[in-house]
Amino acid sequence: MNFGGNNTKLLEELPLGNAEFGQAICNALCEMVDIDGVTNPNGQNIEFTPSTWRKLADKENKTPEDNKKLEDIFYSSIKEVAQSYLLFMCRETGNQTGFINFDEYENFMLKYRFKSKKMSFDPKFITEAKAKIKNAFNLICACSDSSKNLITKELMYAFFYALTVITGTNEHGQFNGFRINGILKPCDYAVMEYFLFNRDAKNNMFLIKLKIGNRIMNGEG
Repeated sequence: MNFGGNNTKLLEELPLGNAEFGQAICNALCEMVDIDGVTNPNGQNIEFTPSTWRKLADKENKTPEDNKKLEDIFYSSIKEVAQSYLLFMCRETGNQTGFINFDEYENFMLKYRFKSKKMSFDPKFITEAKAKIKNAFNLICACSDSSKNLITKELMYAFFYALTVITGTNEHGQFNGFRINGILKPCDYAVMEYFLFNRDAKNNMFLIKLKIGNRIMNGEG
């Protein structure tokens, strides 16, 4: 891994990261929805945890040791994914610190999430895309009081934790809490991305999930 120049600080900041793995995660997320945010029927699920984790999670009458094992595997998986994704962002933006500012985040998102022929001839599309990116950056940073308007590995922990949290409903379609199964489906991601890009949307459940993720993964809040 060499992004040019001295990247010792970056390696120290993201020791669990693998840029190629991060690129695979980025591509999978982008392929879950079309350019307008509609679920892509050809998108693939992302499994953040191994099947052995889900099998243990489904076990009845789990022991304290089982619960500890579930936590350890889940947290380490989220950290590896988050650091890898952030490392890929750093590689693509030339960042050497592991702390992504808004301009770098915008350039990254325009290149990957909003790549389209419209970028070259449709000013309205560009303006709307940049507004969504700004909302996303602000929403991610809003989950922590210590973000300093920089996307860090800690915020990426919260982000990917939030992506694994599924909103539960009862037989009447009413909200009845959150659950985690370690799998992100395109249809679920499309909903979460809508709230990510529309920070002021009523009852923004993704912001709630981000704050939960920040509390669980980083001990804040």
